Amino acid sequence: MHINRLFGIVHLLLNKKQLTSLQLAAHFEVSKRTILRDLDILSGAGVPIYTRKGKGGGIAILDSYTLNKMAISDKEQSSILSSLQGFNSLNNLDHQPDHLLSKLSHLFGKKQTNWIEIDFSNWADYDHRQVKVDILKNAIINHQIVEFKYVNNRGEQAKRKACPLKLLFKSQDWYLHAYCQIKLAYRFFKLKRIDQLVLLDQIFDTNLLPDLTIDNKADKSPPMIDMTIHFCAQIAYRVYDEFPLKNIVTQQDGSLIVSIATPDGDWLLQYLLSYGGNAKVIAPQSLKDALKQQVMMIVDLYH
Repeated sequence: MHINRLFGIVHLLLNKKQLTSLQLAAHFEVSKRTILRDLDILSGAGVPIYTRKGKGGGIAILDSYTLNKMAISDKEQSSILSSLQGFNSLNNLDHQPDHLLSKLSHLFGKKQTNWIEIDFSNWADYDHRQVKVDILKNAIINHQIVEFKYVNNRGEQAKRKACPLKLLFKSQDWYLHAYCQIKLAYRFFKLKRIDQLVLLDQIFDTNLLPDLTIDNKADKSPPMIDMTIHFCAQIAYRVYDEFPLKNIVTQQDGSLIVSIATPDGDWLLQYLLSYGGNAKVIAPQSLKDALKQQVMMIVDLYH
């Protein structure tokens, strides 16, 4: 606690520029004598603290002073601040790094640079996803079991009870990686499909969970398919947004050919249908047949 108070005094003086011993004593809830003793220790350690007498006076640190004498180089200090700024930009998850970023900026004598901003929310985002994230964050940190209703790919609803391990953002969606106590296996749950999320009072021990490497379902990669698609020129803006440039070949008429390996599944058919008549499958034949069958089903709906 003593070391923390010394560190705190330096931070306050660098931040506030000038404070009285009574103000410092009140802030740290100690006596004025204790503060004066701390100031003597800091002065003896080389911190250039000085006192202004008279009205408007107080205790201050030389403006030129920073913690550059620490075993952290100037480049390392900049790297620390940049990393914290990047982490702080995940503002839809946690606002707590703000205080640490401000404190280290003052201690290093460097101005904060907002070099990056990351926002995973979409334009039509809603508040209750943030509520889910807050609940799961606390559950993961405190090793608390959660209970929720989950809708799978087939639209089936079931109650799940799980030990949450990690939040993962992948392929434009948030997932919860957890050990499901119902299925007795590790699972990835899409946050959009989680409903009625409840934080239970039950604590789990990560050391007692099964070894992740022996859960084949958790590590199993989805089946892949090599496909080639022809896109009309008017839909090029989507193609360039959604496929790597190295997989796109521009044709003389402005249309685009995309050849890429992608996970197979029902989602792929729905995705290709979202292009309407602006996309045509060239290969493989199995994908062409499956897509044709989906189109015929849609046509039958309107007969």
